[in-house]
Amino acid sequence: AVVSTQSTGAEDLRQFWELPFTQSFYETPSGIVLTPSAVIKDLGIYMSSDGTWRVQISHMTKSATTVANWVLSAFKNRSPEIMIMLFKTLVRPLLEYCCTVWSPVSTGEIAQLEQVQRNFTRRIAGCREMTYWERLSHLNLQSLQRRRERYMIIQMWKVYNHLSPDVGIDFNPQTGSRQGPRAEWPSLNHKAQ
Repeated sequence: AVVSTQSTGAEDLRQFWELPFTQSFYETPSGIVLTPSAVIKDLGIYMSSDGTWRVQISHMTKSATTVANWVLSAFKNRSPEIMIMLFKTLVRPLLEYCCTVWSPVSTGEIAQLEQVQRNFTRRIAGCREMTYWERLSHLNLQSLQRRRERYMIIQMWKVYNHLSPDVGIDFNPQTGSRQGPRAEWPSLNHKAQ
């Protein structure tokens, strides 16, 4: 059943934050019963009930590794031009899809994602004996972490300039400061009312 509401997206988000997740279920005002789930998938993104992205990162790493291995087995020519084009076209999009939503913060998850690019670049002709950072410089690539940081900066700029939907972030200008405006996020850890 479809539930229609008269509220804005920000109000819906605030209501979601206030759901009493300490119960085993939640009944909406229209009578729909929502039960908790360990992992949900929406628009191709997995999120765990504990608020982490471990399932998403594991799933993406596994699918990107599968495609990278297929590329390496299907194409015998390992010239940098061809391999980088194939990596950028077939593998990297799998590792960067919606990365402004799920970007990892733990070093283990960052290394897990970076390992896909690390293994792929090692198999490119003339790059086997180089370190990972030398390979990136030689192939004119950036680390996946650096790319995610760039995407987050671009996304924040879009929100600040009203080019992207407002997700509840307040920008407080700091007059006389060289640091620019300060972003303040709504708290996700408050108790239900």
